[in-house]
Amino acid sequence: YNLLVTKLFSTSEMQLYDTLSELMDRIAKKGVSINLAFFIPHGNIRGYVLGMKQRAATTEEIEKMKKLIKQGMDAGAFGLSTGLIYHPGENTHTGELIEVCKALTEYDGIYNSHVRNEGKYILEQGIGELLEIAKGAQVKAHISHLKVGGFSAKKLPPKIINLIKNARAEGLFLHADLYPYEEVPFFLSGSVLKPWVFDDFEENLTNPDTRKKVLDVLFQYFYEQMKELPLYARILIRILPKFVINKIVVSYIKKKIRVLRIPSSRVTSCR
Repeated sequence: YNLLVTKLFSTSEMQLYDTLSELMDRIAKKGVSINLAFFIPHGNIRGYVLGMKQRAATTEEIEKMKKLIKQGMDAGAFGLSTGLIYHPGENTHTGELIEVCKALTEYDGIYNSHVRNEGKYILEQGIGELLEIAKGAQVKAHISHLKVGGFSAKKLPPKIINLIKNARAEGLFLHADLYPYEEVPFFLSGSVLKPWVFDDFEENLTNPDTRKKVLDVLFQYFYEQMKELPLYARILIRILPKFVINKIVVSYIKKKIRVLRIPSSRVTSCR
């Protein structure tokens, strides 16, 4: 990321800015080689007003956030972006998002969201919520890197496409972007574990009671994913790394993986 930013802005070191207007002023002075469209980061706005508090915002706090959003829009932002599977975005309920997005209306701004759920409940908790926010605040909407994750969601893309088509047919301005690759990294911290785990991370992992709660969440998640697989694919093969380099073992694993219909080339990643 640092390399990208330093090359993009022709600078030898990373620079931080308190406001979008400061960054825009620098771009105007230095110039840039590509087209840029900035969005106001909801996580930063909420974190500035509430800190990392895991609660709904008050009316006064919502007004403060709207004021900051308007400042960003005046500076040249295209809209507001959210990441609702991450902290502090996941603490924000739908009604609160509708209210803060109303600050975009007079600017014809765009609500750009990494939706709250990209798995089994993406239709209701993910895209459904985005549509509710866009309609409630009367703003344009964009789905950030649209995808589904997990075996339980693998049959949902046709329904997702129909949901988007129907929303657009009703007159809603709605777009989405996609990753240009088939596989993506998966972060347990952002997708499975809840914010309370990180409030006192070391204590929560060493205390027997809270550690058990963390493990229960993890195992429940993986169980939900594994039970969607065909029967034979539920077998978990565990190999110590030092044995993987043995050709006989690798050959044996590849045969088993072919039975499970998993690409055998992935065995090399075990090293």
